[in-house]
Amino acid sequence: MRPLRTLFAVVLVLGSLNACAPRAAQEPATTGADFVLEIHNPMPHTMNVVYWVGGSQTTLGSVAANETKRFQLPNRGDDSVRLTATDAGQTHTVEETLDLDQGEVVRWEISS
Repeated sequence: MRPLRTLFAVVLVLGSLNACAPRAAQEPATTGADFVLEIHNPMPHTMNVVYWVGGSQTTLGSVAANETKRFQLPNRGDDSVRLTATDAGQTHTVEETLDLDQGEVVRWEISS
């Protein structure tokens, strides 16, 4: 009976240590993505989109022909973003600067 008590005591101690162990914080899916940008591409070809905040350029992704796609942008301390959309052959480029609003969806239609 004594080995069973010892085993029970060990399990109890290990269980209480696990309960007291610090847990990793559960981050929401939008951590660091304080801005939401919705891009509509009415062009007949896919457009690749990059953005600049300050002097830093980041590839956002591609938006297919006649597609609308949402992207999340991290807050980098500036609510103004410069967007550039270019086709794969780099024969057509559209640029625009937008003001972003936290908690709001900012929409941009790629148009020539």
